[in-house]
Amino acid sequence: MAPVQSSNINTFNTMRTVPQVAQTSEPTNKETKKTMSTTSKVLIGAGVLAAVAIAGIAIKNKSTSKNIVKDLHAELRTLINEGKLKMEQVTNRGRTIEETIKNADIEGLDIKPHTYDVSQESPIIAVFRSFAGYKDGVACREGEGFIRAISSNSGKFPELDMMVSVISNSCNWMQDAEMVNIGKTGAFIAKGVHSFNGQKRAIVCLNLGADDTRYPIFLLSPNSKFTPAQQDLLKFVDNPEKFKPEVFHQLTESNDGNLLRHGKSWSDVYAPNERGKALKYANWDYDLALSVIQSMAK
Repeated sequence: MAPVQSSNINTFNTMRTVPQVAQTSEPTNKETKKTMSTTSKVLIGAGVLAAVAIAGIAIKNKSTSKNIVKDLHAELRTLINEGKLKMEQVTNRGRTIEETIKNADIEGLDIKPHTYDVSQESPIIAVFRSFAGYKDGVACREGEGFIRAISSNSGKFPELDMMVSVISNSCNWMQDAEMVNIGKTGAFIAKGVHSFNGQKRAIVCLNLGADDTRYPIFLLSPNSKFTPAQQDLLKFVDNPEKFKPEVFHQLTESNDGNLLRHGKSWSDVYAPNERGKALKYANWDYDLALSVIQSMAK
């Protein structure tokens, strides 16, 4: 699929099946064909995320509320209070955005606290990156940091299910997504509008990395318009010189990777029986992610 301009928007068809994605989304040039092949691997892995990270949530009733952001906050809070939502503390998360930025110590970008109106943004941002196997990370403003797993089927949370559908591509939104390259960085963006229960939602997926290390970051708008954060990501298509993939690598790195970047090893700091903590996200924080996006786009 040839690159297109960032102003073009598709409305996705919800009735097509998963096998058709591979058939109709096959790119026409050699370079993009390799990218899409790797993307398919990531999305197949992301199907596991839907089953493991947020298992069994199904839309049983149509969402009638118009305050999508408030609904999603409420859903997350209810699941946390009921003990059905397992949260994981982000290692370098501070008490303030400023403190989190300092703790993350991300190199290559002067990060300033974001000024987005979060009521216009989805309260969760998702990444799916491999640390010796793909690890889900759904960063949110509720709880301790990001979602690790939901242990039981509730069926009462349509907003959260919509995000799961985007991450796993179970709604086939990627089938007709426009793929736009970010210069020659190797990164690209999938973007468009998909209808959930009669409500159109704008979606942006930033795809980074190379070959088998490729990973996606997902942002879902509360409505059919691209949010300010999504618009900032789309700016990189026309201004690839501003795009710094290494910063996103650090934003989504593991604890082990974080220590190695600073000249330390896991054994230097933690006991051997804590090795499992090495493969958890170090910096994947909701407000830090927004701060990185905004600071990079300016």
